Amino acid sequence: MALSRLIIFWLWLLATGNIVFSQDNFLKKQKQPLIAISNVEFFNNTIYVGAMDKLLKFDLDLQITKKVDTCTGSCDSNYNKVLVISEKTQRVLHCGTGYGGMCEMRNLTDLSQSLLNTSQSTGIIAVKVSTDRKRPASAIFTSEMFYLAKSFGDNVQFNENENEKYCGILARDQIFDYQTVNPPCIYIELRQKTKLEDYVIYYKDTFIYGDNVYFLTNQKKYVGANDYVSKVVRLCMKDTSYQSHIDMELTCENDGMVYNLIQDSVILNVSGNSVLVAVFANGSDPENISGTGIICTLDMKTINKELQESLRGFETNCSYNNSNQYLNLVGNCLLTNQSSLNNFTCKANDIPIRYFAIGSGKVELHWNDSSFAHEGYFTSLHSSQYNQNDVVFAGTSNGFVVKYVMTKSGLHRYEQLLADEGNEVKDMIILNDDHFFVISESNVLKYQSTDCTEYKTCKDLMENKNPLCGWCVYENKSSRNDQSCKYSGHENHWIPSQGECVSIDADPKAYPSGVGLLRVTLTAKHLPERLSNDSTYKCKIDGKHYIASINDTQLTCNINNINEHTTKDMELIVELSNGTRIPLASTLFRFFRCSEYSVCSKCVETIRGTCRWCALQGHCESNSTNPPCLHSVPDTFQSCPRLQNNTSYLHTDVESTLEVEIENTIFNTTDLKNLKVRINSTNITNQTCRFLDGKVDCNITFKARSEAKTLENIVVQYQSVPNKWIFIDEKSEVFVYNCTTLSDNKCNYCHALNTDRFRCKWFNESKSCKHHSPSDNNRYECPCPNITKILPRDGFIGRGLLITVTGEEFGIHNEISKGNIHINGKKCLAHTVQYINADIPKSEDFSENVTNGFVCELTRWDGTETLFYRGDDCQSLPVGDDIIPVWKDGHITSMEPTSGPKAGGTMITLRGENLGVGNRIISSVVFDNGAKCEHPEVYPHIPTNVPTESVKPPFAIVCKTPEVPSTTSVKLLHISVPKNEPIDVVELKFTFLENPVIEMIYPEKGFLSGGTVLTVKGKYLNNANAGTVRLVYNSEVQVEQCVIDTNSSAQVLCRVPPASKGIIQELNAKASSSNKRKKRSAQCVECVTVTIIVKLDGVEHSFNISYFHDPSISKFDQGVLLYQSDQQYLEIKGENLNLVAAKHDINITIGIDVCNVVELEGDFMRCKAPSSQPQPGIPGATLPEVNVTIGNIHTTLGYIKYKPKFESILIIAGAAAGTALFLLVLA
Repeated sequence: MALSRLIIFWLWLLATGNIVFSQDNFLKKQKQPLIAISNVEFFNNTIYVGAMDKLLKFDLDLQITKKVDTCTGSCDSNYNKVLVISEKTQRVLHCGTGYGGMCEMRNLTDLSQSLLNTSQSTGIIAVKVSTDRKRPASAIFTSEMFYLAKSFGDNVQFNENENEKYCGILARDQIFDYQTVNPPCIYIELRQKTKLEDYVIYYKDTFIYGDNVYFLTNQKKYVGANDYVSKVVRLCMKDTSYQSHIDMELTCENDGMVYNLIQDSVILNVSGNSVLVAVFANGSDPENISGTGIICTLDMKTINKELQESLRGFETNCSYNNSNQYLNLVGNCLLTNQSSLNNFTCKANDIPIRYFAIGSGKVELHWNDSSFAHEGYFTSLHSSQYNQNDVVFAGTSNGFVVKYVMTKSGLHRYEQLLADEGNEVKDMIILNDDHFFVISESNVLKYQSTDCTEYKTCKDLMENKNPLCGWCVYENKSSRNDQSCKYSGHENHWIPSQGECVSIDADPKAYPSGVGLLRVTLTAKHLPERLSNDSTYKCKIDGKHYIASINDTQLTCNINNINEHTTKDMELIVELSNGTRIPLASTLFRFFRCSEYSVCSKCVETIRGTCRWCALQGHCESNSTNPPCLHSVPDTFQSCPRLQNNTSYLHTDVESTLEVEIENTIFNTTDLKNLKVRINSTNITNQTCRFLDGKVDCNITFKARSEAKTLENIVVQYQSVPNKWIFIDEKSEVFVYNCTTLSDNKCNYCHALNTDRFRCKWFNESKSCKHHSPSDNNRYECPCPNITKILPRDGFIGRGLLITVTGEEFGIHNEISKGNIHINGKKCLAHTVQYINADIPKSEDFSENVTNGFVCELTRWDGTETLFYRGDDCQSLPVGDDIIPVWKDGHITSMEPTSGPKAGGTMITLRGENLGVGNRIISSVVFDNGAKCEHPEVYPHIPTNVPTESVKPPFAIVCKTPEVPSTTSVKLLHISVPKNEPIDVVELKFTFLENPVIEMIYPEKGFLSGGTVLTVKGKYLNNANAGTVRLVYNSEVQVEQCVIDTNSSAQVLCRVPPASKGIIQELNAKASSSNKRKKRSAQCVECVTVTIIVKLDGVEHSFNISYFHDPSISKFDQGVLLYQSDQQYLEIKGENLNLVAAKHDINITIGIDVCNVVELEGDFMRCKAPSSQPQPGIPGATLPEVNVTIGNIHTTLGYIKYKPKFESILIIAGAAAGTALFLLVLA
């Protein structure tokens, strides 16, 4: 079913023209698999790639010319976060999560030469990035400076009376000295220790424009804000003291949705104006984005104007809030009478000393396009030019590349390419018109651009606007450039995709049908230059050709009239001297009869002055008809009687008055006093209509219906002669509604309805929402709230619990009192109350928000059992015992394990009582040395509507131990929930031990199915508590567990992970290719080598492992094997049995017994069989089955039947003595 829906979706896209599939030819991708590609640079026809633990150089054929390991020695893993090239110094700077986030500089000529010794720690503190993989950094080299923008990602330790800070934006000279301590920084001060996540700034992109450097970010609008925004930060390039700093919010929206998370940007030079192109996603967490995205534009002049105005306003008004801003605001505020900012530029010698400016308002970009759901959101941008047209490639989270060309009206989507399905596109490189590269998180791919043959008509091409293509008119085809068009040297013979096709306009466009000849003049636009006087232009209509005379751009034909009411295609054709006829353009031509038209608009718009509409009789006649009809309409559509498109709202099953205005009425003479008017609808039970003063006035009742609101397109007819109703042009909208259904028969919904549309009121007597008359002004009273759910069901006795109360009839527009809400002895803090509005589809039907409940933060329990009340007319509300929450104390009584490596990463479990109550959120787990256990959470993850006591086994708290500098023993000091409320803890100790040292693995190979034993050798291995082997390939992750023997410090046994889909496909492709070769290659053509990561608690080590096809195991002929019981050994045949597996990887069973493997070769294996036939392992079977397991490969070979030893002797004796005995034995 899912597949069929997907197919239907793609077919719809094709049918509606919403998508054009790329005809680019895939050429190749890199040979060696890569893990977690994150950054790409292109310089001097070389592709530089930053991936997990690797820095690579590719040539244009995707051959690796240099590969450098960026994670060696004590490094566990190094995810690349910054890769930027200095053209001036011919160096590359790269930073990653390894080595504490420190950056390295290398020569482009020799990447293996590092200009920074990462073992040194003196003076390089600032030249580092966050070690948190999800928190990006951005860098750029200008002609003189280097800028690095980054966030923090490590635990921040606070002094008692001081705020901590981190360097957000760093500026240095290009040839910077790593030993220079504390270079100039924009420092982010971490003032509020409980809100560290609010200080995280996600730097997404950096670019240069004019004399400024710009940074684009995702961040909280201010410390304590709930939502993330995007910001643009601007600095003067020469301002190392950052006094020119200004930031301002960036936003872009589509269909009422604000896309708040910018992802990437490029600058285009469009007709001399610089335009920022940016892509945005929508979400509440920059580290976890999903859904679709949009691409937006705005010229840089406008952006700078907004920034400058905001800078001036900020500095002259001295407005800032020091407590909830990111920046360390120091300096002097400018006064309003100072005008130095009016002429401020980055070239000024003296930049005023002042605060870092935080702009007010927003810079709003213009929406251009949105991604489709199957494409994901936009992740990356790249720009270039094709045929002097600006193009932008946009990569997406699902592996697509969407191509845009800049037009006068903005970016136009002309093509999409599925480059690497399911893998995020990190970057793209347009090499030239013929080739481009796509770099995903797993692959570097090369493509050859389209040859443009996918466009079959000039119209298709011009609508698509592929900038590589043009239309070759005389060859009637699309081609890459004018050189491939035979007559391109002549004007208008090759039309670029940004141009216009040949078109014609006929005069007249229509003609009364009949017989004889008629003269038609065609005016042509963009007519190709005539090749010679031998070529002839012709008009073609109804299958016949007529010679056209030409005068400049006008062509005249004498064609035969057609004696029928019809519309035909009229084509302009050029006929060459060799007889070839080439269609150039076409238009519609109508042959008509006036009497065929039944409404005024069709009659008079045919050809002005040819037909006239007789309004009284309701028919169309020729202007030549004598005598002419009375009350005829002038020959324009605007003169026809027609309804004004007004919108009305009427309640179902209630008699209402409907007025429909009519323009251009002719019903104003004494002859028409008896004119009948009606509304043509089958949904009306009764109507009484009349014509009065240019209006149709009706008393009307619509049929009863249960739908909330339905649209009726009202059509009005009149009758001037018996038995003939005549339609008036146009329609009028009437929405028929039902108050009860529209309000869901709830008082607060009823009261929130738009009174400009609906006459609905709550009636207390009947407890229902009904239609009311305009004169009914009695006050309504809604019922008290009905509380149906309070979550969570329990909580700690202390403060800080977020409680959610929902139900019905909570009023509208924040009617509930904030001051007196009590829940079982706890009080809602008034300033924390947030109302929950009903999920009403966005429309104008409701003029107020409908409240369905609220969320608030509770105080500490006061010891009472007050259930629930609020300070208004509804003082006390009945709440069932199954709804009201209860309060409990939490206790920690045990911890396991109690030791682990000093590298951290040990998952510890804290058990005790009542640990799953409340919001099930843990703020911190702290040891007495100040170290914090990372990512504390309540486990298992059960919704808060499930009572704590019903969860078995009980809830526990889990977290990962942090890295500590040395072996030590620490006490568990403090465990808290939000608002720093503690949980009781008994004395528990954890010992940090020496880190496991992973030295080697064997074997370095596995079958595609995985599961064979992988032995890990090293030292202190049993200091870890959990181990895994992780395989990441093309974003597919496979994980196998390890078994740690507490008595063995030198060995751990793991299992090879199953190969991912991508590995299987690649190995199958290699096998197919190798079968075609005549000579064997020196390379491994029967395997695929990838990287796996062995992890023991917080210690990781990468190894290469080669995957081979699974072995083949021969099954028994006819499904049954006759086994001589005196043979002792069962032999099983196959291929490549020992290519990967050892004897300990193989398990053979016969029925319910084990057959131990004693010999293993490539084409057979032997196991010691039980001496007698075992019992079957399959219920109901008469013979035991033989099962073979090799890792994750499970095969049943068939059944086995033991033949006793004495039976064999009888058979042999029978053979010697004669046939009679032989038959006797068989009998």
